[in-house]
Formats: sequence, C-alpha cells, structure tokens
Amino acid sequence: MAGLRDANWANAPFNNFESPEATVVLRSSDGVHFRTYKLVLALASEFFQGMLDLPQPPDGQEMPIDMTEDGEVLDSLLRACYPTVQPYYTSLDDVIPVIQAAQKYEMPRVVADMRSHFRRLAAPEPPVAWAAAVKHGLEDEAAIAAEQYRQARLRRPSLSSWHPAFAHVSAGVYARLQRFCAGEPVAFCAPPQAGTGCRHPPPALGAHPYMLRDADVVLRSTDGHGFRVRKDALRGLSPALGALADAAGAGRVTVDVAAPGAVLLGLLHLCYPAPARGRRPLSCMFCTYEVLKLALRYGVAPAVERVRALWDDFANEDRSRGLMAALIARHMGWAQQADQATHNFVLYAATRPLGEGYEYFPAMEDVSAQYYHELLRLVEHAHPHFQTQVPRTDRDKFAIVQRARSIAKVGSTRSATL
Repeated sequence: MAGLRDANWANAPFNNFESPEATVVLRSSDGVHFRTYKLVLALASEFFQGMLDLPQPPDGQEMPIDMTEDGEVLDSLLRACYPTVQPYYTSLDDVIPVIQAAQKYEMPRVVADMRSHFRRLAAPEPPVAWAAAVKHGLEDEAAIAAEQYRQARLRRPSLSSWHPAFAHVSAGVYARLQRFCAGEPVAFCAPPQAGTGCRHPPPALGAHPYMLRDADVVLRSTDGHGFRVRKDALRGLSPALGALADAAGAGRVTVDVAAPGAVLLGLLHLCYPAPARGRRPLSCMFCTYEVLKLALRYGVAPAVERVRALWDDFANEDRSRGLMAALIARHMGWAQQADQATHNFVLYAATRPLGEGYEYFPAMEDVSAQYYHELLRLVEHAHPHFQTQVPRTDRDKFAIVQRARSIAKVGSTRSATL
C-alpha cells in the first residue's frame, strides 16, 4: 500500500485514497496510476465487468492492472465513464485514441459520446477527419466524415476531389472514397477480397528445379513446399535469408519464408535464371508484384532489379494494365518505367469512356493515393483531345499526353523524341 501511495497518481477523482469503494487501480503505459470504482468500470464496460468478476487479490493487497494506453488517453477514457463534467475536445488527435480504447474495452456509451465529438470536429475539415479515421481503422468514423465530405461536394460542385490529407492514405482507400461519393456502398477500412488479381493458373509445384541433393538449406513456404538451395549462394542473394540459415545451425537446415510456394518459386526463378531455359521467368504482372514484395522483405536486391527490367514489358504488352504498371513504378521510384507506363495508361484510358480502365487491384492498397489521383488528372486532361481529334502518329499522341502533363502539373522524365 505504501509503495502505491508513493506512485505517480492521476488527478482527481482518480487519486482518492479515502473511499473504500475505489478499489481498482489501473496503471497506464507511462506509469500513471488511476484509482477507480469497481462499480463504475463494471457498468461502463463489459470487458471490465468480466475481468472484475474473476477472483481478486485478498483485502489490503492492491495489484495495479497494467493498461496499454498512456496516461492522457486513459484519463479521458475514465472521465467519460464518470458522472462528472466532461472535457471539451478541440483536436481529432485527442478523440480518436479514446474511441479506439472505448471500442477495445467494450464501452458503447463512451464510444457514442466520443463519436459526437468526432462528428463536431470533422465538420470543418471532413477530408482530414476521414483520412485520420481510415489510418486508425475506424470504419464508422470514416463513414461519418466521408458523408460530410460528400455533402460538401454536393453543395459545392466546384470543390476539388483532392485534399492534401488524402496523400496519407492508399490509392485503394482513395478509390473507395470516390466510389462512395458516386453513391456506391463501400467499406473504407476493409479492402475487397480480390486475391492478387492474377488470372493465370498457379504454377505446378510438384516438380521444380530447386531440389539440389547437395543443398544445405531448405526454404519452406507457408503452404509447406520446400526448395533446396546452397547456403553460400543464399548469403550472396539475401543477407537476411543467409542470416536466418546461419542461425538455424550446421548441416541441412530449414528456413521458413513468409510467402506461398508459388511466390517463393517466382523469387527463385529471378535469382537463378538458368532453370527458366531462356523464357521470361515471370509472365504475370500481378504475380511479379507479389514476388517483388517478397524480394523487398528479405532484401533480395538482384530480384528487385530483374523485376524492374521486366516492368516495361508488362506495361507495353497490356495497356489495360497500365494503371497498375504506372502506380507500382511510381511507388518504387522507377522513373523510366513510371513514365512509360503512365504514357501507355493515358493512351489507353483517354480513348475510352472516362472511368474505364480504373479497375481495382490489390496492389492499390500499397501505393499512395497521390500517385493515383495524378494519373486520373492526366486522363481527364487528355480525354477531350482524344475525343475531338484522332492523333495519327505516335508523336501526336505523345504531344497530347505531354500537354496534359503540363496542365495537370504532373512531371515527366521522358525524352521529347519518341
């Protein structure tokens, strides 16, 4: 008791040592102690009601309950449970963590009260509130702010479809906001379950060339497929995987890789091109992107460079996939590939009805909404020119795209000659 009395205590009413009913002590992540009433916690929270029904320490032995929230958030959360004057919040940054904590501890009345603060604070800047809610996975709050934004755009049709706050969300989330504003029902924080987007059958994994008898490392995929490689070669390809193999011990070891067998096989094809027998090691942009993510995760630099070399081929072979090719290239900082893919996508989309060619693909969850918005602006600026005149040469087409870039203020590093 003496030790706790000397602890760092919160302000009133959470420092009451006199009341025999204030028997529950909560300790924040930064060491602030809150003495609370068991009845108040039980009435406000189903979570605490169940916890406090469990056997408690004997009388006189106070065992603080450690919380993951810091003192500021915990103070706001507990004050919302007490029948006292509530603070007047002036920042979304103060409200959002309390909503998250209230949801976590099953406090429906607190959630409702804090949501009213969120709605009030969101009204002046719905895009900022929406982006913050999405960032923290608050679906209901994101829907509130999105509706405020949609109503603002209905009242002011000239209102821009872009706000600087959108740069902090993914292209996938931003695309869902545009669909919401068009009247479609969406779930902002839950991407569609669309797999990778690949339309090709998965590769056969029963027989593959990575079965070296003298190999001393087995790379095991999440679906149980094993690929045998040599440890010395693995160290050269990926210091991270090499370190995992070394840590596993001597002799033949197994290293678990966080990817399905088809993706791991694709990575090995990029690192060991000989088994591909002269053919391109990967033929699908969607699958190649999954391989790229795996290569980045484990620092397989040679594979990343090979994907970069393949990217122009993908963009040129199927311009209908130009959106993905352009977004990923921008995301990776591949200037040459980004320019080529952007050019191809604008040529494809600007000659069709607006909106065609913007199909969702899972990689949109990984790239910036700003890249996506810039591509849409390019198409919007180029579209009227392609609809009113038919460019006869590649130079004419290039000039239209460059003019659109200039108007939309989206840069290019492409040469002026095509």
